Amino acid sequence: MKDDDIGGFTQRTLMHSPGSEGFPYDTGGVMRAKKGEEPQLVYEYSMEKYNTYDTEVADHVIEFITQRADSDQPFFVNFWGKGNHFWGAHPDFRDTPAETNTAAQMVEHDYNVGRVLKTLTDLGIAENTLVVWSSDNGPMYTVHPHGGYSLLQGGKGETREGGIRVPAIAWWPGMIDPGQDPLDLIQITDFFTTWAGVAGVMSEVPGDRVIDGVDQSGLFLLGEGKGRRDYVFHYNRTKLEAVRKDQVKLNLKPRNPDFHFYEVFNIYHDPAERFPNEARNGIWAGPGMTKMIQEHLLLIERYPHRPVQSYYRDFDTSFDPQRTPVYKPKMTVNW
Repeated sequence: MKDDDIGGFTQRTLMHSPGSEGFPYDTGGVMRAKKGEEPQLVYEYSMEKYNTYDTEVADHVIEFITQRADSDQPFFVNFWGKGNHFWGAHPDFRDTPAETNTAAQMVEHDYNVGRVLKTLTDLGIAENTLVVWSSDNGPMYTVHPHGGYSLLQGGKGETREGGIRVPAIAWWPGMIDPGQDPLDLIQITDFFTTWAGVAGVMSEVPGDRVIDGVDQSGLFLLGEGKGRRDYVFHYNRTKLEAVRKDQVKLNLKPRNPDFHFYEVFNIYHDPAERFPNEARNGIWAGPGMTKMIQEHLLLIERYPHRPVQSYYRDFDTSFDPQRTPVYKPKMTVNW
């Protein structure tokens, strides 16, 4: 696989690894499976297939919806695209003026989401279907400009607002009023309990463990001010790094640890987290947030975190990048 073909932009070198002979995700390829049956390999990974993967998955989502549109049984679709990441631009969407993977993948993603919504509308089931769209977290600045961008501080793997705050849209014609932009807090763990509440199956949610999500159907259906969450604990893997309570955020990982033990921000006033104000925000909010952390840690003693496992196994093949070629100029001065 040529270096200059990563992501489809021939003038940009991003990585050496992707390709059928050394794709970094140790899953073998795209799999298909049904409950009670052995998984089947649809095709092995290659850069060509990776580039077209999202649109192909959208085709299957539309086929699935069409097959079940006339059924009395409710259905659930989880459509996770691999964009927007730093490689994998579909050939049909590479003509964006920005000439980046992010731009090309956004255009492709918009196209596919539009196709899914149009399918629901054309089949006459849009008013009986809740659609929730949300983004992956954090731009990947290690491959800028191909990995996204935010005006907020923080990127992938960080608990600053740029690394954790993501856009989300809920669409349900006749049930959710369009054009809203609520300030209520919602966390991705709330999706599980909210969907269970909307579907009327909350009684099926296990009661023998801590469920991180809360039912936010009031916010979805009634709008701003009806949310049921006013706090979020922000973890980086197993380490608690920040706590958000209403408009106040306490960062336990200060940018300048020699000056700050912690940082307190008013997110409404300073969403970019530029001005930590311990003197004003910390004096009145700090004690209460410290109490929240203490209670949170006591709850963890009763219900410990599950062990964090890696996303994929260690690579079983060596990685040997190409050496920098020796440049010999065609014309030299004979001294």
